[in-house]
Amino acid sequence: MVQAVGRTLTFSACAFLVLAGCAQAEDKPSIAEFIFEQLGPQSCELMPAEMTGLRLREITAANPDAPVARGQFSRGLEGEFFGGSVFGADPEGGLNAGVQGAIVAAPEDDVSYLCLVAVALGNGVADGSEVPIVPEADMDAAADGSFIAAYQIWDRDEAGSPRRLAISTASSGSARLVLNEAGRLSGSIDVELANPSGGPEGWTATLTIPAAENIISPVLRFSRVGAEEGSE
Repeated sequence: MVQAVGRTLTFSACAFLVLAGCAQAEDKPSIAEFIFEQLGPQSCELMPAEMTGLRLREITAANPDAPVARGQFSRGLEGEFFGGSVFGADPEGGLNAGVQGAIVAAPEDDVSYLCLVAVALGNGVADGSEVPIVPEADMDAAADGSFIAAYQIWDRDEAGSPRRLAISTASSGSARLVLNEAGRLSGSIDVELANPSGGPEGWTATLTIPAAENIISPVLRFSRVGAEEGSE
């Protein structure tokens, strides 16, 4: 078991891409549901339906210097990610890093949506070192500074309404994050995600975080029950 330090969090993506709409967490939350519930509804806002794959490619091509989170999906899904990134850090060593945006699948430019937030176990590390992302089952045994990465995947139904395909935690991965003197976080996150269609082959994603702003407050952090820091 784990305990969470912090109660209410705020989270929103880079203002460069306009985002709108999200569903609430279910009644009996898993750890992933609990994380998004604590972060609040802004932790998973979907881009409007008119933000098509073609339009996203056009916007990012026309604004190459904009701080857009980018990414590549492979294995069970071939596609690109476009979105925003934010983080939260506190003097006690808490660290959260997140992205939310659109997955544009090749070659049809079909659009689905990803919201992902990595939450440090105990004291987070943001010095560029490679830090593991551990599965939920390994949380108790994981080293201090490891991450749990909760995610949601969405698409839209025939009427254009948001439809959640998956909410879970990454099965494995790593993060390399750097907090610079100007108070901006940058780096990358590699994750293995379950295929939301239930297929045997999961999705592999490499996501880049460009100069994310520190707007998550207070910071959500997990620590093992019985650990001196963060236990109650």
